Amino acid sequence: MKKYILELCLVVVILVSLIGCAFSLLGHIYTEVKLALEQWHQLSLEFQAIGRDGDEEITYDTNEETPLLLAIYSNDVERVRSVVNAPGFDASEITAGPDPSKNYGPWTPSTPLAAACNYGNYEIIKLLLNQKGVTAAYVEGTAWAPLMRAVSSYQQDDYKTVQLLLERGAEVNIVNGWQTPIDVATSMSPYRGLYEYNEEVGEGIVQVVGLLLDNGADTDGHSVGLDYLLLDNAATAGNIALVNYLIVERGFDVNQRNERGQTALIRLTWYLGLGQNDAAMAELLLQHGADKNIRDNRGLSAYDYAMKKEGEDLAGFLKPTRYWP
Repeated sequence: MKKYILELCLVVVILVSLIGCAFSLLGHIYTEVKLALEQWHQLSLEFQAIGRDGDEEITYDTNEETPLLLAIYSNDVERVRSVVNAPGFDASEITAGPDPSKNYGPWTPSTPLAAACNYGNYEIIKLLLNQKGVTAAYVEGTAWAPLMRAVSSYQQDDYKTVQLLLERGAEVNIVNGWQTPIDVATSMSPYRGLYEYNEEVGEGIVQVVGLLLDNGADTDGHSVGLDYLLLDNAATAGNIALVNYLIVERGFDVNQRNERGQTALIRLTWYLGLGQNDAAMAELLLQHGADKNIRDNRGLSAYDYAMKKEGEDLAGFLKPTRYWP
C-alpha cells in the first residue's frame, strides 16, 4: 500500500512539473509574440505615409510639374531665377514634389521652397525666400515643412539653410506626421553603406542639432505616437559624434527612460540588427555611464533583448551584474 502511495505521489509530482513547464513555455511564447507585435507596430508607425490628412490620403498629379519645380529639380540657380522673375509669377503655389524620381511618390504635395530644401541648394532656397508670398513656415495642405526637409537633406549647406529658415520664421517645434525637426535630425544616420562611418556627415548632423537646440527645440519631447527620446534616436542611428555631443555638451542623461522604461542602451538592443555598428555604440554608451542593470517596463534588460536578437557577441559585455530591477 505504501508503495502505491509513493508511486502516486511521484506521478503527481511529475504531472505538476509538466504542467508548470507547460505554463512556463506558454508564458515565454506569449512574451515573444507580444514583443514581436510591439516591434511590428512601432515600425509600422515609422513607415506610415506622411502625406495624410486625417484618414484621407492626400494625392496630387505629379504630371502637372510646374516650370519652377522642374527648375528646382535641375538644381540650377539661374534657371530658377529666370522662372521666378517672369511677370506675374507666384512662387508660393502648392504643387507636386519633391522630385518623383527620388521615390517620394505622388502623395507629397509641397511648396517649391520645401522641394528646394530637400535638395539643400542654399542659393535657390535663399532666392525663393526673397519672393513675395513665400514663407518658411509650414503651409496647410502640404506634407513636410521646409525645415523638416532641410534637416534631412544630407547637403553641405544644411546648417546655413536651417539657420536661414529659422531666421525667416520657421517653427522649430513644428509637428509633421509624427515627428518634429529635431526628431528627424537626431535620427539621421552618418553611415554610407553598412559599416562606413562618415565623420563629416556625423559632425554636420551635430551642428544642425545644436542649432535647433539653441533655437528652442524641445529636448524632452519625442516623436508623436512613438516613444523615442533624442538620445535613443542618435544611438540607434549609430551617430557616435551626436551621442557624445548630447551627453557631454548638452548634459543629456544616458540613463533617461522613455515611456516603455527603456534607456538608449536598451533601445539600441531592442532594434539590434537595424542599425550600424551596434557594438561600438553600446560600448560608447557604457563609457558614458549607461547602466546595463536597468530593466524596462517589461522587466527586460539590454542583455535580454540582445540575446533575443541572437546578438551573443554584444550580449557578452551587457550581462547585468545584478538580477533585480
